[in-house]
Amino acid sequence: MGCKVVRALSEEYAANPDVVEQVYRAMIAAFIEQELQEHGKARHLSLPT
Repeated sequence: MGCKVVRALSEEYAANPDVVEQVYRAMIAAFIEQELQEHGKARHLSLPT
């Protein structure tokens, strides 16, 4: 789901599209950061010693 879809949905629900997009972008950034941290941990654990 992209920002255009999120903005369109926000308008359907009478929400502020700018606020909804900002929240969506922050949420996606947080999920990406979490995945990168988890990937780093998994990679560290699988390295040969």
